[in-house]
Amino acid sequence: MQYIDDYGWYPTNTLAPNEGAFIELAYAAKINLVGDVPPFPPFACRLVPSGFSIQSLPSYTENLDFLQPRDGDNIYLFDPVTQSYEDPCLYIMGFGWFRSTPPVGPEGPRIPSGTAFYFEAAWGQPECRYWCCPELIEPCGVVRSPSPAGLWLLSPSRTNTVFRFEFASELAERYEAQRTESLSGPWTTIQIVTGDGTTMQVEDRNAAAGKSHYRLVKLP
Repeated sequence: MQYIDDYGWYPTNTLAPNEGAFIELAYAAKINLVGDVPPFPPFACRLVPSGFSIQSLPSYTENLDFLQPRDGDNIYLFDPVTQSYEDPCLYIMGFGWFRSTPPVGPEGPRIPSGTAFYFEAAWGQPECRYWCCPELIEPCGVVRSPSPAGLWLLSPSRTNTVFRFEFASELAERYEAQRTESLSGPWTTIQIVTGDGTTMQVEDRNAAAGKSHYRLVKLP
């Protein structure tokens, strides 16, 4: 995609929120990014493809914990001074991020606002990850898992063995709430509900003692 004077960008393309891109300048210049920062929900599912992708963090954080990294994930940062990539940062489960040169702590490098990076996902297939503030990841000992088709799991809570969440339903649409202890499945149906156009609640009365993943599927 190239910028042409008196015309604009060609071909026209639009980046999704928090999507990244490289900008190759014809000469050194200062770039001002102008616009409104869209509100970001406290829990947002982002489809991360297998292999390499260009990613960025929301404007309000520089913390790589926001990625909810998996064992074997890699981050590649570009050095604009040397015009080359730094050594990859590898995520090691139970330790954190590791890079020998230049060294980083287990928390990983800070990613400045407006900076994109190459992300290499260790997971062997496209995966929806919740990208959220680290302090909100596991407030009740349960990992909130994304749902397909733009469905959001809202207001999660747990009391003893009962786990609850809410969602915005559509009138007369049927939904199946599912749970699994592993992202590889199998998924167990915990409840089927018919939407009434309001915010509805789903209950799992036999929530697992450890971590679980939940999703909501709209039925045909």
